[in-house]
Amino acid sequence: MDRRVKRTKAAVFNAMIALMIEKETDKITVLELCKKADINKSTFYLHFKSMGACIQFCFETITNGIVEIAKGIGALVRRFRKTDA
Repeated sequence: MDRRVKRTKAAVFNAMIALMIEKETDKITVLELCKKADINKSTFYLHFKSMGACIQFCFETITNGIVEIAKGIGALVRRFRKTDA
């Protein structure tokens, strides 16, 4: 993935999480998300078809992070089991 795309998506993700702490998800507008992420509205729509698609991206990002953490924990547990045997 292009470095600029990664940077933009990270900014949107971080802005969305920050706004979700402040208010309900359905009350967040594209305009305030863009302001918080410091991107233009046209940039938002270049990457996401709608606010719903953006929210889905954010939840998938969180879910993928949890899965990676679980895999790491599983690997550690297996390693400790082998050393205990």
